[in-house]
Amino acid sequence: NDVIQWNDQGSTNNNAAETDLGGASPTEPVYRTNSINYNPGILFTDQNTTNSSYLRAGTNNVTGNMSLIAVFTTAQNQGSTTDFSLSPALIGANSSGTDDYGMGLSEGRLYLNAANNSSLNLRSPSGTTYTNGVPYIATGTRVQAASGALNLYVNSRNVASNTASDNTTLTSPTGFGIGNHSTATNDAQFQGEIMEAIVFSAVLSAQQRMQVESYLAIKYGLTLTNNNDNDGTANEIVTGAIREGDYLAGDGGVIWNYAARGASYFNDIAGIGRDDLSCLNQTHSKSENSDAIVDIQISSFSETDSWFIWGNDNAPMEDTRNFERPTGINSRLNREWQAQETGTVGAVTVTFDLAAITGTPTGANDLSQIRLMIDQDGDFRNGVTLVSPSSFDSFNKTVTFQADFTGSTGYYFTLGSEELDALPIELIRFEVNSIGNSVQLDWWTASETNNSFYTVERSQDGLSFEEVGELTAAGNSTSIRHYRFLDKVAEPGKYYYRIKQTDFNGQFSHSEVRGVLVQFIESSYFNIYPNPNENGLLKFNFRLVSDLTNIELTIFSTSGEVLIQKQVQPNKEEDSIDISGLGKGIYFVRLKNINSSITKRLIVR
Repeated sequence: NDVIQWNDQGSTNNNAAETDLGGASPTEPVYRTNSINYNPGILFTDQNTTNSSYLRAGTNNVTGNMSLIAVFTTAQNQGSTTDFSLSPALIGANSSGTDDYGMGLSEGRLYLNAANNSSLNLRSPSGTTYTNGVPYIATGTRVQAASGALNLYVNSRNVASNTASDNTTLTSPTGFGIGNHSTATNDAQFQGEIMEAIVFSAVLSAQQRMQVESYLAIKYGLTLTNNNDNDGTANEIVTGAIREGDYLAGDGGVIWNYAARGASYFNDIAGIGRDDLSCLNQTHSKSENSDAIVDIQISSFSETDSWFIWGNDNAPMEDTRNFERPTGINSRLNREWQAQETGTVGAVTVTFDLAAITGTPTGANDLSQIRLMIDQDGDFRNGVTLVSPSSFDSFNKTVTFQADFTGSTGYYFTLGSEELDALPIELIRFEVNSIGNSVQLDWWTASETNNSFYTVERSQDGLSFEEVGELTAAGNSTSIRHYRFLDKVAEPGKYYYRIKQTDFNGQFSHSEVRGVLVQFIESSYFNIYPNPNENGLLKFNFRLVSDLTNIELTIFSTSGEVLIQKQVQPNKEEDSIDISGLGKGIYFVRLKNINSSITKRLIVR
């Protein structure tokens, strides 16, 4: 797979041949068939010796105005900070002694030189480097004039500009290099991949540059900027009806309309398309961003100028509180995608990679019940087309659909499932505390979906658990809810508790395990509940450690008037008293015998 020649796809047939730096054992560039977004790339290796190798075009007719464009990926972080001829080159036409021009990286920062000197005429800002191993589109332009402008762009955003150019005609280089300069040096050897190198002997207009960069972005799965001039304001007019953030076909037609799609869906942009003007025939694409999970392909296009491009809203991938779904769909992804079709595309194959999805709609759920949800207005509660999978892979967690989005220039889509959520509650807090000779369990949920009931489970060894109680759950809830359970234990010791949650279809999950030490204390206590009280029935329990006869419960007003009085049985686990005759207000409840008295405040609502 060593590269001997890289053929020029333009009309000049200025092919680039493999060229060594003179070492005895050169390491030649390597052709990689599936490098970026199902397209090939060429891997260059930096030996830091003359055993390095690069590609060199034999002729050079670029002498004045120019535009240099390269798609690359690298982790290299070397190069001179003062001399571009000693810095790794993406495209370089340096000629020893006169220097001339080149674009590459210096300590991870992009540079552009276009004058008869060795200076780094223009560099991207310090603190911003492009050595993270992800692909970028780098564009450098030079205006040949006494105060001609130099500009650097990354993914269509202007990252640096100045007037460091001059009106010199750059005639010295007889060719230009890819991965080094035409006059190569060890220090200028690039290490990484170059997927495409384009040279124009002209300064592209803003629209022309967008056409070229759109072609490259679609081909390599890259998201361009929505702020080309980097002035902080997005989607400004570039020319005519073309605005920042738009993607353009070879004829200048808008194939991704930023204003129509909106800023919300300008994330992980990818697309397929056929454009004979730019020789693009991209039939398979996935965004190169690490969080992209959508892969779309087509066997072939029936005609040119046909495009299908998509982006997402960058919302969290999962949220069990998202109830925007049609009847029959019981769980869904939270993230949504929007697509734009131009020309004639027809049916496409859509594959979702769900390996990183934890709760919805994978987890314990059946991939065969996942549905592609397609909608035209972005409201997935109604008017939704549901598409069943054409295939799925339970091992790799992928699910594939055949879908035809023809009929509208804008579609929304996401995934739903006919099964209930695998993780239907969001437990935000779980506490276990010893109170006297009992254990009080409290837990709070931020959301619940199709949640039937909770079971409290207890263990004395942390391994074998038994059920000790059950509470009804909220079913569906999007607000914080609090649950409490009191467990009376028979003897002191260490106890372990967990909460088992069961949903309506019988699926269940467990909380974390919490431990608590219970020490029986021979002391008196008296508890009343619920407090505040609204239902007219006051429950209470108590313990008195001595003289268990003549125990009396009294309820009296704040002025001391006795309102209710009752004799109670000693140390009964739970008792109750009817207080429905009391009006709203504050009262006192006293439990006493001849030796002790305990008083609690009661609020009636």
